[in-house]
Amino acid sequence: RQWAAEELTSDVDTIVCVGGDGTLFEVVNGIFARADAPEIAGRVALAVIPAGSGNGLAKSLGVEPDEVEKAAAMALRRDVVDLDIVRASLGGRTLFCFLFAGYGIIADIDFESEAYRFLGSLRFELAGAIRVLFKRRYPVKLQFGEDDAAGGAPVQRTVHADATGVMVCNSPWMTSDFLVAPEATLNDGLFHIAVGTGMSRFQLLQWLLDSKNGIHLSFPTVSQFKARWVRIEATGSAMPKFCLDDPRRKCMFDLDGEAFPADAPLELRMHDVRLRAAVEARWGLAILTSG
Repeated sequence: RQWAAEELTSDVDTIVCVGGDGTLFEVVNGIFARADAPEIAGRVALAVIPAGSGNGLAKSLGVEPDEVEKAAAMALRRDVVDLDIVRASLGGRTLFCFLFAGYGIIADIDFESEAYRFLGSLRFELAGAIRVLFKRRYPVKLQFGEDDAAGGAPVQRTVHADATGVMVCNSPWMTSDFLVAPEATLNDGLFHIAVGTGMSRFQLLQWLLDSKNGIHLSFPTVSQFKARWVRIEATGSAMPKFCLDDPRRKCMFDLDGEAFPADAPLELRMHDVRLRAAVEARWGLAILTSG
C-alpha cells in the first residue's frame, strides 16, 4: 500500500501483483490514497499473477490459479478491461474494494480459516465444515437502492433478517472456486446481493457445495437483489452461541478478504473512478509480491 501511495512513479504503466486478492486490496487502497488517483487510474493497468489462496479477481479475469504463464502473457499484451471500484465507508474510515463485501457465515469462514492457512485453499473447506456444524444466525438490517422500473431514481428497500449470511458482490467469483454472483460483471455499475436465511445444517452444507457452480442462488432460502448502493448494519451478536463462543461476539465485515469490526454500519457505493485490469506493459514494469 505504501509503495502505491508514495513511490509509484510516472514511468510505470502496469503494476503486476504477484499474490492474492489481499495484495491487490493493498495496492488499490494505496492508489486511492493519492491526490492524483484519477490520473493514475487512467494511465496504469493492474495485472494479476495468482499466488494467493482465493484469487477471485484473477478468476473473474479468466485466469485459473495454475495459469501463471497465461497471466504473465495478459500483463504483457496489456488488453485492458474496466474495473468498478467500490467506495466503502465504515465508522469514519473510507476503504476501496473491487470483489465483494460479506457479513455472516462467509466472513466467518474466511477469517476463521486463517488458522489453517498451511492447507492452502483447503482451509476454506475445513473452516466451512466447522461453521456448518456450529452454525450461527446473524441479525442484520440491510438497506439498498434498486433501480426504478420506470427509470426514476433508485428506490430504497429495507430488509431485516436473522441471516445465515449476506454477500454484496462486484465480481462473479469470490474465490477461484466460489461462483458467488454468476450474473455480475466487473464493470456493470451494480451490486449483486444475496441474502441467505433459515437454512438447516444440511441445506447450509449443500449451499456451500453448490457455490462452486452458482446453483446456490437458486435455493428458496436465498433472496437476490441488484442495487446501486448498499448499507449493512449488524443489529446483534451472532447467535445461537455455543460453548466456545464469546457471548459478546459480533461478526466482522469482510471486504475482499480483509476483516473490519461490524461495530458501525457499512455503506457501499460505486466510486466515480474506475481502474483498469490486466494487460501489456511496454515499459516501466513494477513487480509487487505478497511477501
